[in-house]
Amino acid sequence: MAFAFLSLRRTPGHTLHAALRSRSRAPCFSCEEDRLACLQGLAHHAGSGCAIHAYALMGNHLHLLLTPARADSVPVLLAGLEGHYARYLGKTYGHTQPVWDEHVEIRPVFPRRYLLGCMRYIEMNPVRAGLVRHPGDYRWSSYCANALGASDPLITPHAFYYALGRSPAERQAAYRGLFEARILRQQVAEYRPKPRANAGSPAYFPCAARRSG
Repeated sequence: MAFAFLSLRRTPGHTLHAALRSRSRAPCFSCEEDRLACLQGLAHHAGSGCAIHAYALMGNHLHLLLTPARADSVPVLLAGLEGHYARYLGKTYGHTQPVWDEHVEIRPVFPRRYLLGCMRYIEMNPVRAGLVRHPGDYRWSSYCANALGASDPLITPHAFYYALGRSPAERQAAYRGLFEARILRQQVAEYRPKPRANAGSPAYFPCAARRSG
């Protein structure tokens, strides 16, 4: 699994779906300030060369859709986020134990077939979890930026998102339409990540490698 991911590290430009999960699936965010601190860490370290196209902060995990510009962009981003959030937790709560699981799930996303479906999958997480009835009601995802044009310093639109329309209003309307099941089936492939089972499953990136990256 690690070898599969290492091969991706040597080829910048691959769009990836990353899922960071808390240890023992314990809550990693307890309040609004925790989530804001995590987003601030992402925004600060995205300058390492990762374009973030979609995200969702859940109770015990975080989804990212990103495209690295350099071979080390993903390790640098994840190490920076891990350190930023650990310092915040230590200062705020005196917490000293690691928060994130020792492995991060990394899946390549083939843009032409699955990119828009993956964006939808990520931003629908709060709805599937029963937290809200509509993705626009959830503050801690990229839906409002991609679908409604809300300002979000984290988001860099992908070329396939730009292809949805000539103007921001056209792109946002087309993107909102992709959340209708009938249109989704016609225009984009449903993205359903599979559990780890074999060499075709996600690659896993150990924390030790992340810190050394």
